[in-house]
Amino acid sequence: MTQTALPSFKEQLQQTLKFFSFKPSLYINSPRVNDTNKFMLFIILALVETFFHLIWYATVLVITSPIDIFAFAQTFNQIFNRSLMIKITYLGLAMVLFCGYSLWVITRMPEQSRLWREYQIFFVIIYLIYENLFIVWIGNNSALEGVMLISATGLGMVLLRWRLVWVSFVSCIVALFIFNISNSMNWWQLLPRLYPSLAARSHWLWGLSFSFLVTAKATVTLYCILQGMKVMSVQRRKIYDLLEADALTNIANRRTIYSFLSYLWQRKSDWNTLSVIYIDLDKFKHINDEYGHDAGDATLICTANTLKNFLPTGTMFGRMGGEEFCIILPNTGIEQAADMAEQLRQAFEKQVVRYGIFDTEIQFTASLGIASVYQNHGGDSDRAVDNRGFIEYMREYMHSLPTMPALPPALEQIIKFSDLAMQQAKANGRNCVVKGQRSMLFIDDAKQSAFMTQPL
Repeated sequence: MTQTALPSFKEQLQQTLKFFSFKPSLYINSPRVNDTNKFMLFIILALVETFFHLIWYATVLVITSPIDIFAFAQTFNQIFNRSLMIKITYLGLAMVLFCGYSLWVITRMPEQSRLWREYQIFFVIIYLIYENLFIVWIGNNSALEGVMLISATGLGMVLLRWRLVWVSFVSCIVALFIFNISNSMNWWQLLPRLYPSLAARSHWLWGLSFSFLVTAKATVTLYCILQGMKVMSVQRRKIYDLLEADALTNIANRRTIYSFLSYLWQRKSDWNTLSVIYIDLDKFKHINDEYGHDAGDATLICTANTLKNFLPTGTMFGRMGGEEFCIILPNTGIEQAADMAEQLRQAFEKQVVRYGIFDTEIQFTASLGIASVYQNHGGDSDRAVDNRGFIEYMREYMHSLPTMPALPPALEQIIKFSDLAMQQAKANGRNCVVKGQRSMLFIDDAKQSAFMTQPL
């Protein structure tokens, strides 16, 4: 079995760094974002945070140097053990090297393999141990302690698996709880020796150093969370597009057509007459059998493009399945719809589909059927339907009902009648338009029901 080659470290790193771009679509589009990129992003953020810690360590070492640059230096000498701070600095440097090594080694492992998952857990454990030690060294019950916990948890929720984040978060809370209890009960004297006195904490230099850490951590975390939300928003938009659009022709699918009809049913006061044009390509099976399915796909795409170019902006139309298409026309009478259908028929007749390396030419025709319904009361025939409201309705609808919507019987009938008219056009010799007669929609407000008469 041939093993798929892993992307290079440079490619993976470039893709990960696109997350920091102001255009989140760059992070999502080619090449495809994977879990390795998300884990690498978490490592990069840990690396940036460690750099901030090193700056803080260096600041403390400078102001505790034998040269008394600041008046507060002697106070710091009483608080910090200089040799211990040097060891802490070495630990920070070791964490930087560990993050750099992790960035490289994670790209050499097959994604979601056992070794990949185990190394992810191993890195998170080492990172949390370092974070807890840093919190202990800077002192408990500080503002930075809360910022670091909340920030690390928020980033983990965006980038890593939730179960791993929750287990890690609870472990940190338990560890800090033990530190605080041992400190208050004088079981462990690490915190009292390193934590500055109240007098030292009141000095401007101490407050400035903590403000640097808090601001840096909070800023990076907030930016990354906002970028993550943007990325998820773009991904959600793509999912909606896949649900709403036909994958081949990139126009509305049957689900969206039915959703639009359901939306019109809820907004019956916005229309008085509703017309439907049902389209079926003639001898489409012959095109597939004679020229192949690629030619059939090219014919469907050409049909969709013709509809896009011909119909007015904002008109709802889509592919119902196979070679069938449908156009929904609120506030459009049957005569006006018939004129539009005839112009469409002529437009289809003039189209030439070219496909393949030899630009083979295919011509096609279509049969069109029309059905129309008008309300027995209410409605405003001059009022345009608000498509923005439909977009909001679709967003809510996708969450509440992911399956194919069930149409009200009255509107299901108009689809059926337009389909019957199209079949009559087929029986009449194809490449023609059959205009069905109008039906009346009776609405019983008392019973909250409606029914439609049969075409006369």
